[in-house]
Amino acid sequence: MAFDMVAYQKQWYQDHKDELLIKRRANGSAKAIYAKQYYIDNKDKVADAQRKRYEDTDNRVARAAYMKGYSREWHINNRYNLSVGEYEAIIAKGCSICGSHENVYMDHNHDTGSARAALCAKHNTGLGLFGDDIEQLRMAIEYLMQFEDVLGDVL
Repeated sequence: MAFDMVAYQKQWYQDHKDELLIKRRANGSAKAIYAKQYYIDNKDKVADAQRKRYEDTDNRVARAAYMKGYSREWHINNRYNLSVGEYEAIIAKGCSICGSHENVYMDHNHDTGSARAALCAKHNTGLGLFGDDIEQLRMAIEYLMQFEDVLGDVL
């Protein structure tokens, strides 16, 4: 008969449950146990408080607006190491490849995280699919150039 790890773990837990509870309380999780017990004993009270907090439309809207602005600023600063103003100035220039101002995103180096320039969704996705690998891009250009007579003046 094969060894049943799940059954073994369940049995071990049942055999050592009391010891584990004592260790958890000693390690500071007594607060978590208390919180859980409080919730069990006061479900209606907790639910009413949560409902009241989330039904307060003004509070919810204000909190969402604040968090949206804060999280956007945090994201731009931490991902690209730019201020919101610097980021918006780069995005306002449009795609660095085609000049489009629709669906423009910040292109960045995936190894260092540093911002490079703004790219439209099409070109950002294209570079991403090539893994920012210049050699693969060169091979793709060579491939297209093999069909230059078919493409005409495009290349």
